[in-house]
Amino acid sequence: MKLDIILITVFLKLLPIYCTPTEPVIYGILPDIYNSITDNIIVLPSNKPIHLSMFGLKMDYISHIAFASIKKPRNSSCEHERVTNSFDALPENSFVSTSVISLRELSNNEVAFFLCIRVTPTSLPKADSTSNYTDIDGKWIFAGDGGGTDSVSDYRLSFRTTTTLMPLWVQIILIILLFFLSGLFSGLNLGLMSLDKTELKIIESAGSHNEKSYAKAIRPVREKGNLLLCTLLLGNVLVNTSLTILMDDLTGNGLFAVIGSTIGITLLGEIMPQAVCSRNGLAIGAKTLWLTKLFMLLTFPIAFPISFLLDKILGEEIGQVYSREKLGVLIREQALAGTVAADEMNIITGALALTTKTVADVMTPLSDAFMLSYSANLDFHTMNEIFSNGYTRIPVYENDRQNIRSVLNVKDLAFINTDDKVPVSTVCDFYNRSIIIVLDTTNLGMMLKEFRQGRAHMAFVERLVTEGDCDPYREMIGLVTLEDVIEEIIQAEIVDETDILTDNVHHQVRQVRKRDFRMFGLHDSQGKSRLSPQLKIAALRHLASEVKSFEEKYICYSVLQSFLNANIVGECIYNPKDDEANTLYHMGQWSNYAILLLQGRAVVQIGVEGLIFEAGPFLMFGEAVLKLY
Repeated sequence: MKLDIILITVFLKLLPIYCTPTEPVIYGILPDIYNSITDNIIVLPSNKPIHLSMFGLKMDYISHIAFASIKKPRNSSCEHERVTNSFDALPENSFVSTSVISLRELSNNEVAFFLCIRVTPTSLPKADSTSNYTDIDGKWIFAGDGGGTDSVSDYRLSFRTTTTLMPLWVQIILIILLFFLSGLFSGLNLGLMSLDKTELKIIESAGSHNEKSYAKAIRPVREKGNLLLCTLLLGNVLVNTSLTILMDDLTGNGLFAVIGSTIGITLLGEIMPQAVCSRNGLAIGAKTLWLTKLFMLLTFPIAFPISFLLDKILGEEIGQVYSREKLGVLIREQALAGTVAADEMNIITGALALTTKTVADVMTPLSDAFMLSYSANLDFHTMNEIFSNGYTRIPVYENDRQNIRSVLNVKDLAFINTDDKVPVSTVCDFYNRSIIIVLDTTNLGMMLKEFRQGRAHMAFVERLVTEGDCDPYREMIGLVTLEDVIEEIIQAEIVDETDILTDNVHHQVRQVRKRDFRMFGLHDSQGKSRLSPQLKIAALRHLASEVKSFEEKYICYSVLQSFLNANIVGECIYNPKDDEANTLYHMGQWSNYAILLLQGRAVVQIGVEGLIFEAGPFLMFGEAVLKLY
């Protein structure tokens, strides 16, 4: 705008002063684009088409323009001084003419480009054919200046061009290379610096084959965290700055250079590489490691002092450390992503929370526990209660339920005969099992460690009562077992075939039939033979589980119990004098009954060969008869 005002002002001021000349006179020139004005000379970008407007008198007489590298007075010959191509002049009227020019770079010994014009006879009016400038018709002459001076130091009708740093093809190659390096540094800054030492160790130990090799190659460089960071940032800044300079030199316009470099760096140097490296940073970092090491070497004089200062101020970089809560959240996120099964997630999170939970969270209250009195006798009724509740370990108390004396294990009763009515105290004193007492604030981790020592798998929980004015004392409030701790680890209830409750904390009752063996204690005085309750229970379980005809879908369990109490038990004593009385079945003869051998032995002879073998308890004969009915 400043140049426009100067040229137009000069043109308007000079126009009235001079009389109409007999030859074309140029008072001013105006290019549509220019870089700057230096020493009153317009500086144009080189090798670019520029729309040039020329102002003067008799501009319609000019057919072509060109430029010389030296200056001579106006109307001097420019035939041999021209150093550029000629450009067509397109007159709009007698005062204005335009042309499109493109100027090369100035050589070292050239000062500027000076305007030359060509006036042709075809452009002269017929009335002026005898004018005094017919001697220059069709020749190239210096335009000079219409302002009244022909001094060779007057540069008002001249141009200078900017010089580029390097050839165009070299600039284009360098710009492409710098865009690549800008994207690489930006991507590596995100990809490598986001991989901390802990994560690299994890990948190196538990990744795929390629990931292990990548992590092993990257880890030594990543150990120098601040030096790597300084190298990548210095490289990125250096590349982006060089890009802006080259773009400015290439476009010749600062605004275009800023816009072009901003768009290019944002798209090619930031968004795209960071999007790629955020997902494939490990592989890209490993494959370009040689380039990273090269730039670490090149920038070492600058990067090392900065990184050393950062190490001293910020301290040594450590890997990511996760708390138990963060690890739990991380595992749950992996489960949502499908990389960890739900059961595996429960076990891991349960193990992480083991030391944060106490026995008070998982214990069975003492009021809900099945217990035996120390003074009780192990008769049939007591044994029935033990087996019906389905517990393996039974606490034994004396007088008060909070006064625990011992723990009775069901396997301790293997050799106990209910008819002997052995006192519970006798069995407890014989095995002399120790009991474990813990406070309700004991965490499950410590409780598991105690159980692993093998002293016992059941512990009793006490709490410290400090209420009131009395001295603190301990109160027994519940019990905890190894199974309770394991259930907290796996985050699920362990239910076996004898459990009545599925959850001892919320008292969820399991939908299972409770076995009641009391009816086996009733004896029929009219029966042929009396069976002990233990043998009846064994017979009941054998028939219900091993003989298909007595399965629950064919006969109700309670009916089967009544069936065993009926008059169906017989006793056969071997009589060496009566073979017929000793025979249960005859070969080849039809029978409508089945026999279950409960005690003793029987001799079986089968086949035409008369093979003989002995049959023992719980072997059934004639089961095929039952299937017929």
